Amino acid sequence: MKILVAEDDRDSRDLVHDIVLTLGYQAIPVADGRAALECARQDLPDLIILDINMPLLDGFEVCEALRASRRRWTLTRGCAGWAWAQMITWPSRSTRAS
Repeated sequence: MKILVAEDDRDSRDLVHDIVLTLGYQAIPVADGRAALECARQDLPDLIILDINMPLLDGFEVCEALRASRRRWTLTRGCAGWAWAQMITWPSRSTRAS
């Protein structure tokens, strides 16, 4: 599975990239909306993790461009910051048992 990670903040992009690789998937990191759109059209990733506030094109503009393309994309909204925070801070199985 190919996952496109579009995030302009290097630390956040590297974190998500590392998590995707750890989970056994192929990660394609990009730093701006224009690169995300080009990569989505060329590499046809299975999933796109898309930041909203990015240079050149923001996440909403990337979504609109993907909707307008000939390929059928399923667009889903989510709150990644909350989800990643929950995943990172969730207690391990051994600490939950105590």
